[in-house]
Amino acid sequence: MTMYFDDITHSNPIPTNPSTSTSKFPAHSFADPATASQIPDSDIIGHLSSWTDNTIIRTALDNLGPSTSATPPQLQYSVVRDERPLACLAEFWSCLNRVIDTSTDESSVTMVAFPSSPALQDYDVFSLLDKAIDFSAPSCVHFGKRIQLTHYHPSFKRAPRLVYFGRHSPFPVLGLTVKSIEQEQSVLDLDDADIPMYN
Repeated sequence: MTMYFDDITHSNPIPTNPSTSTSKFPAHSFADPATASQIPDSDIIGHLSSWTDNTIIRTALDNLGPSTSATPPQLQYSVVRDERPLACLAEFWSCLNRVIDTSTDESSVTMVAFPSSPALQDYDVFSLLDKAIDFSAPSCVHFGKRIQLTHYHPSFKRAPRLVYFGRHSPFPVLGLTVKSIEQEQSVLDLDDADIPMYN
Protein backbone atom coordinates (compact mmCIF):
# COMPACT_ATOMS: atom_id res chain seq x y z
CA MET A 1 0.00 0.00 0.00
CA THR A 2 1.23 3.51 -0.70
CA MET A 3 0.20 6.70 1.03
CA TYR A 4 0.17 9.99 -0.81
CA PHE A 5 -0.62 13.30 0.84
CA ASP A 6 -1.79 16.30 -1.09
CA ASP A 7 -3.98 19.36 -0.67
CA ILE A 8 -6.98 19.07 -3.00
CA THR A 9 -7.43 22.86 -2.99
CA HIS A 10 -4.35 23.23 -5.21
CA SER A 11 -5.21 23.97 -8.82
CA ASN A 12 -2.86 21.12 -9.83
CA PRO A 13 -3.42 18.25 -7.37
CA ILE A 14 -0.35 16.25 -8.51
CA PRO A 15 2.53 18.74 -8.57
CA THR A 16 5.43 16.40 -7.83
CA ASN A 17 6.24 15.19 -11.35
CA PRO A 18 5.17 16.94 -14.56
CA SER A 19 5.09 13.63 -16.43
CA THR A 20 2.39 12.25 -14.11
CA SER A 21 0.27 15.35 -13.56
CA THR A 22 -1.68 14.52 -16.73
CA SER A 23 -2.28 10.79 -17.09
CA LYS A 24 -1.22 9.11 -20.32
CA PHE A 25 -3.73 6.33 -19.67
CA PRO A 26 -7.27 6.51 -21.15
CA ALA A 27 -10.09 6.86 -18.65
CA HIS A 28 -11.55 3.41 -19.37
CA SER A 29 -8.29 1.71 -18.36
CA PHE A 30 -8.83 2.77 -14.73
CA ALA A 31 -12.17 0.95 -14.56
CA ASP A 32 -10.69 -2.46 -15.44
CA PRO A 33 -8.74 -4.04 -12.55
CA ALA A 34 -6.53 -5.96 -15.01
CA THR A 35 -5.28 -2.75 -16.63
CA ALA A 36 -5.47 -0.66 -13.46
CA SER A 37 -3.03 -3.09 -11.85
CA GLN A 38 -0.42 -1.97 -14.39
CA ILE A 39 -0.99 1.76 -13.84
CA PRO A 40 1.48 3.49 -11.45
CA ASP A 41 0.15 4.74 -8.12
CA SER A 42 0.86 8.34 -9.14
CA ASP A 43 -1.55 8.03 -12.09
CA ILE A 44 -4.17 6.26 -9.98
CA ILE A 45 -3.97 9.09 -7.46
CA GLY A 46 -3.98 11.72 -10.18
CA HIS A 47 -7.12 10.26 -11.72
CA LEU A 48 -8.82 9.98 -8.33
CA SER A 49 -7.73 13.49 -7.35
CA SER A 50 -9.18 14.91 -10.57
CA TRP A 51 -12.45 13.09 -9.89
CA THR A 52 -12.73 14.34 -6.31
CA ASP A 53 -11.90 17.89 -7.37
CA ASN A 54 -14.40 17.96 -10.23
CA THR A 55 -17.16 15.95 -8.59
CA ILE A 56 -17.20 15.90 -4.80
CA ILE A 57 -15.53 19.21 -3.91
CA ARG A 58 -17.07 21.25 -6.72
CA THR A 59 -20.56 19.83 -6.09
CA ALA A 60 -20.31 20.55 -2.37
CA LEU A 61 -19.19 24.15 -2.92
CA ASP A 62 -21.84 24.73 -5.60
CA ASN A 63 -24.52 23.55 -3.17
CA LEU A 64 -23.26 26.01 -0.55
CA GLY A 65 -23.50 28.90 -3.00
CA PRO A 66 -20.98 31.40 -4.41
CA SER A 67 -20.86 33.54 -1.27
CA THR A 68 -19.68 30.75 1.03
CA SER A 69 -16.37 31.04 2.84
CA ALA A 70 -16.18 27.28 3.44
CA THR A 71 -12.82 25.62 2.84
CA PRO A 72 -12.75 22.17 1.24
CA PRO A 73 -11.24 19.46 3.44
CA GLN A 74 -7.67 18.38 2.87
CA LEU A 75 -7.62 15.03 1.12
CA GLN A 76 -5.08 12.27 1.60
CA TYR A 77 -4.80 9.27 -0.70
CA SER A 78 -4.03 5.60 -0.18
CA VAL A 79 -3.86 2.95 -2.92
CA VAL A 80 -4.50 -0.69 -1.96
CA ARG A 81 -3.10 -3.04 -4.61
CA ASP A 82 -4.28 -6.42 -3.33
CA GLU A 83 -6.93 -8.29 -5.34
CA ARG A 84 -8.42 -10.35 -2.49
CA PRO A 85 -11.28 -8.74 -0.53
CA LEU A 86 -10.08 -10.01 2.86
CA ALA A 87 -6.56 -8.76 2.18
CA CYS A 88 -8.06 -5.40 1.13
CA LEU A 89 -9.92 -5.31 4.43
CA ALA A 90 -6.68 -5.96 6.34
CA GLU A 91 -4.90 -3.24 4.34
CA PHE A 92 -7.71 -0.81 5.17
CA TRP A 93 -7.19 -1.36 8.91
CA SER A 94 -3.44 -0.82 8.44
CA CYS A 95 -4.25 2.44 6.66
CA LEU A 96 -6.59 3.47 9.48
CA ASN A 97 -3.84 2.76 12.01
CA ARG A 98 -1.46 5.04 10.07
CA VAL A 99 -4.06 7.80 9.89
CA ILE A 100 -4.70 7.62 13.64
CA ASP A 101 -0.95 7.73 14.34
CA THR A 102 -0.01 10.51 11.93
CA SER A 103 -3.01 12.74 11.23
CA THR A 104 -3.08 16.13 12.95
CA ASP A 105 -5.99 17.62 10.98
CA GLU A 106 -9.28 16.05 12.04
CA SER A 107 -11.14 17.71 9.18
CA SER A 108 -9.05 15.82 6.60
CA VAL A 109 -10.40 12.87 4.63
CA THR A 110 -8.38 9.86 3.49
CA MET A 111 -9.55 8.40 0.19
CA VAL A 112 -8.64 4.69 0.15
CA ALA A 113 -8.76 3.31 -3.41
CA PHE A 114 -9.03 -0.35 -4.45
CA PRO A 115 -8.31 -0.27 -8.22
CA SER A 116 -6.84 -3.78 -8.59
CA SER A 117 -9.52 -6.03 -7.09
CA PRO A 118 -11.92 -7.66 -9.60
CA ALA A 119 -14.13 -8.88 -6.73
CA LEU A 120 -14.65 -5.37 -5.34
CA GLN A 121 -15.85 -4.21 -8.76
CA ASP A 122 -19.05 -6.05 -7.80
CA TYR A 123 -21.03 -3.47 -5.83
CA ASP A 124 -22.59 -6.09 -3.55
CA VAL A 125 -19.15 -7.40 -2.54
CA PHE A 126 -17.82 -3.89 -1.93
CA SER A 127 -20.94 -3.04 0.08
CA LEU A 128 -20.23 -6.08 2.30
CA LEU A 129 -16.68 -4.81 2.84
CA ASP A 130 -18.09 -1.43 3.88
CA LYS A 131 -20.56 -3.09 6.27
CA ALA A 132 -17.81 -5.24 7.81
CA ILE A 133 -15.81 -2.10 8.60
CA ASP A 134 -18.91 -0.36 9.98
CA PHE A 135 -19.54 -3.37 12.23
CA SER A 136 -16.02 -3.15 13.67
CA ALA A 137 -15.82 0.65 13.82
CA PRO A 138 -17.07 0.99 17.44
CA SER A 139 -13.87 -0.77 18.56
CA CYS A 140 -11.98 2.42 17.66
CA VAL A 141 -13.64 4.09 20.65
CA HIS A 142 -11.14 2.20 22.84
CA PHE A 143 -8.39 4.26 21.15
CA GLY A 144 -10.22 7.54 21.76
CA LYS A 145 -11.30 7.83 18.12
CA ARG A 146 -14.43 7.53 16.05
CA ILE A 147 -14.33 6.77 12.35
CA GLN A 148 -16.76 7.81 9.66
CA LEU A 149 -16.91 6.09 6.27
CA THR A 150 -18.40 7.12 2.95
CA HIS A 151 -18.15 4.64 0.10
CA TYR A 152 -17.95 5.37 -3.61
CA HIS A 153 -18.21 2.88 -6.45
CA PRO A 154 -18.47 2.78 -10.27
CA SER A 155 -21.86 1.03 -9.85
CA PHE A 156 -23.02 2.81 -6.70
CA LYS A 157 -26.31 1.21 -5.55
CA ARG A 158 -26.63 -0.09 -9.11
CA ALA A 159 -28.35 3.20 -9.89
CA PRO A 160 -27.85 5.63 -12.80
CA ARG A 161 -24.94 8.04 -12.41
CA LEU A 162 -27.23 11.08 -12.43
CA VAL A 163 -29.13 9.77 -9.38
CA TYR A 164 -25.98 9.62 -7.24
CA PHE A 165 -23.68 11.92 -9.17
CA GLY A 166 -21.08 12.36 -6.44
CA ARG A 167 -20.89 8.69 -5.48
CA HIS A 168 -19.94 7.10 -8.82
CA SER A 169 -16.14 6.88 -8.57
CA PRO A 170 -13.63 5.62 -11.17
CA PHE A 171 -12.98 2.55 -9.00
CA PRO A 172 -14.06 1.38 -5.51
CA VAL A 173 -13.11 3.98 -2.89
CA LEU A 174 -13.67 4.40 0.85
CA GLY A 175 -13.60 7.95 2.23
CA LEU A 176 -12.27 7.80 5.80
CA THR A 177 -12.59 10.51 8.44
CA VAL A 178 -11.13 10.04 11.94
CA LYS A 179 -12.25 12.27 14.81
CA SER A 180 -11.35 12.29 18.48
CA ILE A 181 -14.10 11.58 20.98
CA GLU A 182 -13.12 14.79 22.81
CA GLN A 183 -13.81 16.83 19.67
CA GLU A 184 -17.23 15.23 19.20
CA GLN A 185 -18.06 15.75 22.88
CA SER A 186 -17.21 19.46 22.67
CA VAL A 187 -19.67 19.81 19.78
CA LEU A 188 -22.35 17.96 21.77
CA ASP A 189 -21.71 20.17 24.80
CA LEU A 190 -22.18 23.26 22.64
CA ASP A 191 -25.40 21.87 21.18
CA ASP A 192 -26.77 21.14 24.67
CA ALA A 193 -25.77 24.50 26.16
CA ASP A 194 -28.45 26.99 27.19
CA ILE A 195 -28.12 29.82 24.70
CA PRO A 196 -30.08 32.98 25.61
CA MET A 197 -32.59 34.06 22.98
CA TYR A 198 -33.15 37.72 22.22
CA ASN A 199 -36.21 39.13 20.45
